[in-house]
Amino acid sequence: MFETQLRIRSLAYAGAASAVIGLLVFAYSLGWPPRLPSLGAFMVLGCVVAASAGAVFVAVHHITAPVIVAVEKLTDFVRPRRDGDVPPPIPHSVRRTLPKLTAAIELFKKRIQTNIDTIQQTALQDPVTELPNRLSFRRVVERHLRSMGRREGAKSAILFIDLDRFKSVNDSLGHAQGDVLLAMFAARMRVLISAESNRRGAGCGEAMLARLAGDEFTVLLPDMSGPADATKLARQILRAMQEPFEFAGQSIVIGASIGICIAPDDGDTYETLTRNADTAMYYAKDSGRNQYHLFEAAMHERVRDRLQLETMLRAATAGNQFELHIQPQINAESGQLVSAEALIRWRHPDKTLRSPASFIDIAEDSGLIVDVGRWVIAEAARIVGEWHSRGDNLRLSVNVSPQQIERADFVRHVRACIEASSAPPEMLEIEITESTVMSSDPVIVDRLAEVRALGISIAIDDFGTGYSNLARLKDLPIDRLKIDRSLVKDVATSADSRTIIQAIVSLAAGLGYECVAEGVETEIQADILNVIGCETLQGYWISKPIPLDEFETWREAHEPEHVGAAF
Repeated sequence: MFETQLRIRSLAYAGAASAVIGLLVFAYSLGWPPRLPSLGAFMVLGCVVAASAGAVFVAVHHITAPVIVAVEKLTDFVRPRRDGDVPPPIPHSVRRTLPKLTAAIELFKKRIQTNIDTIQQTALQDPVTELPNRLSFRRVVERHLRSMGRREGAKSAILFIDLDRFKSVNDSLGHAQGDVLLAMFAARMRVLISAESNRRGAGCGEAMLARLAGDEFTVLLPDMSGPADATKLARQILRAMQEPFEFAGQSIVIGASIGICIAPDDGDTYETLTRNADTAMYYAKDSGRNQYHLFEAAMHERVRDRLQLETMLRAATAGNQFELHIQPQINAESGQLVSAEALIRWRHPDKTLRSPASFIDIAEDSGLIVDVGRWVIAEAARIVGEWHSRGDNLRLSVNVSPQQIERADFVRHVRACIEASSAPPEMLEIEITESTVMSSDPVIVDRLAEVRALGISIAIDDFGTGYSNLARLKDLPIDRLKIDRSLVKDVATSADSRTIIQAIVSLAAGLGYECVAEGVETEIQADILNVIGCETLQGYWISKPIPLDEFETWREAHEPEHVGAAF
């Protein structure tokens, strides 16, 4: 307040001095005094100047004092404060003195606070799901860990959730629909987490659900009695994921892989706990997906190997390290070569040849399967193009992943490969697993229908192992059923296997489909399948998958009576 009074007096003195100087200038401009003034005139003039200065001082002080005091208080009202401090209300005396300025400042303050709230919400909340984001989750976890340190025996858990097959949905339906699915998942999980918090009661801290990024979510489960609480919640989440998500006129089922980390047993910092929970999640995904795993220290080595393999797989995709091996398919009755299947192999930098079983799952999880699959289709088209150029019209089949088919450019890419190879589309066949084609996803069926319209045939691979809706089979755009090797291997010893294969062959014949038996390893298997009526055979009894140049040699030497003699 002393500084405020000093400002007021300084302003008044300045006003008085200005008035005196102005009065003297005005008098001098009128020619007064005409001669050197006497002592009396000076005294009169001094009195006039002093009176004028005093009047001006009083007037300026009276006018400016309330304004300056009011502005000083308003300045205190809008001054930035520490987080959590509340500014004092504007006094009534200030409102009376500066009503319009007070109203303007209050409006300005309100707008600033609204902007601050919006910024804070944006910084701490995920806009798609309206869940707390990574920063918010970290703050809560770190605050909780500090409180845990003061309570002996306290335990909590972090669950790391990664959605299975979300990338496929995102690629096929678009990012907008992908966001809708994320929001629906978040809403479902929010209800589940809230129910869990209510069940645990007020004595336990409230569980927190957050979205870290993409399709990754986390749950903080505080104040547990033991790891069983976390595993119980994980099972509830997996059960909840079994119910389809209905949107965009479709029924979508996705799974989840969950990693669980216990504090303080598996770590006492945010970084350590989330890293270990993430490691356990990758272990669950690598073990078959749609399951949960508690963190163990030994997981780090397996996950590290997996990440290293993924890195090498990316290099293989860019470095032309893949090749196609060809496995012939013969007519069961005549033994003549009628078609073949192209199977991918990885020529690893360590000079070993790796089968798809060692890398396809990682390729699918990482999304690399799309690029790998595009290469397979292009290379198969190139091969049949070469065959066609020399008058050979042998059909060649390739396996495709659901992630490939779900992409909007799948049909366009297949058409481009066929056109570039100048081969008839009838020489190429697309194989897709029974579980994929029998799913309720209309996108896959529609894409397969488009491919078949080009003249390319469609085969269902591994048929007989899933839970097919056989009534739906007649509506699918397919040409061949490939009987799974698990049925073929017991055909000579199991009456049940023979009955199932007979039923599949009869079903296929009734629908106009051809049957191909996979995994034929003995002559007696081939003879029984021929008697049953299976038209085409494939397996090691005929030939293992071999490089293209060896396949050409095999074809030249191939005679029906020699089939299986060399293997």
